[in-house]
Amino acid sequence: MIEQLLREKGSSMVRCLFARLLVGGLAATTMQHAAAASQAADAGPEDLLRNATAILRQADAGQIGELWDSGSGVLKSHIGKAAFIEATRKATLRMGAVASREWSSVTRLNYEGNNAAGLPAGRYANVVWLTRLSSGKTVSERISFARENNSWQFT
Repeated sequence: MIEQLLREKGSSMVRCLFARLLVGGLAATTMQHAAAASQAADAGPEDLLRNATAILRQADAGQIGELWDSGSGVLKSHIGKAAFIEATRKATLRMGAVASREWSSVTRLNYEGNNAAGLPAGRYANVVWLTRLSSGKTVSERISFARENNSWQFT
């Protein structure tokens, strides 16, 4: 096939084609390496799911104060420890006993300053769970994280 191209189009056309293929291959390889480096520096969805599961287990075990203690600066600047404990316990009582949970989505968000959510500029992630209660109802639970100090912190 290459010999046929050489005869029909000349060697300059084939060199141009190979140069384009080489540049395209190098660009694709560079993008793959850049994506891999970005993923290595940033937790993947599995890590966020694992962290969110641990947080739900702590909440289910009543370790609400410990959750606040390990929370992000965003969390601590928006709600005090006593208010967080009270609000979480009320929500847990209102919801009732959990029969099972299944994760629904993992979403990452970038907020710029002066956003409608009122959050500091930065990167955030949400893990959403569909939770079946002992009563038979299904509710949605969301565990949020803020990217602080090169790691995802509970928000």
